[in-house]
Amino acid sequence: MSLRFFSSLKKWPLALQEALSQACKTELSGNIRRISFKLGKPGRGILPVSVDIDGHRALFVEVSDLYPVLGNLRDWMERCLSFDRNGRFQPEILTMNLVDSVYSIVMIHVGWEDVERDSRAVSVFIVIREGHRHPLLCEFCYTVETLCSMYHAILTCLERYRRSFDNPDCWYTVKRFDRLDSSSTTDRLLRMFRSRDLEMKSAIIYQNGRH
Repeated sequence: MSLRFFSSLKKWPLALQEALSQACKTELSGNIRRISFKLGKPGRGILPVSVDIDGHRALFVEVSDLYPVLGNLRDWMERCLSFDRNGRFQPEILTMNLVDSVYSIVMIHVGWEDVERDSRAVSVFIVIREGHRHPLLCEFCYTVETLCSMYHAILTCLERYRRSFDNPDCWYTVKRFDRLDSSSTTDRLLRMFRSRDLEMKSAIIYQNGRH
C-alpha cells in the first residue's frame, strides 16, 4: 500500500517546531506582548483583519463569507480557557480557511506571572500559514486578556458594521433564507458568537482595569 502526502504538510510541523523552539529558548521576563485585533468594514464578502503587537501591525489577513469561522473561533476561545486537572489551560489549535490560504492559530499555556497582587496566565500565541516553514507570529502574551481582546474586537465589528453585514452584497449568508428565523444576519452572527464564559472573563478584566 502506497501513501501520498502533500508537501505542505511537511512544512506545517516545521513551522510549529520552530515556534515552540523559540518559546523554549526565550526568557519570559520582559517579553510578554500586548496582542490586539482590528476588524474593518466587510465588502464583497471579505472582512479585513489585522493583528497588532504592542500597537504595531504584525499580521494582516482576510476572512471570507464562503468559509464561516465565528462558531469554530468561539469554541476555540472557550477551550483555551478550560483548565486541566493540573490547573493549566489546555493547549489548543484552530485551523481556518481564509481568503488566501489555510491558517492555524495556537495558544499554549506556559505559566503564571504575578502582576500587581494578581496572578495572570501567560501563553505563547502562534500563527502558522500552510506551506510556510516559519511561523508568522510567535509571541508571549497574557492568555485571558488576549482572548478577550479578540472577542470584543469581533463583537465591536459586528455592531459597528451591522448595515454591511445585513447587506448580502457585502456579506452573504445562506441562512438569510431561513423562513423560521426572521432575524437579521448580524443578529444571527451575534447569537452564534456570544460566549457566557468570555463575557464573565471580560467583566473581571475591565473591572480590574486590565484591558
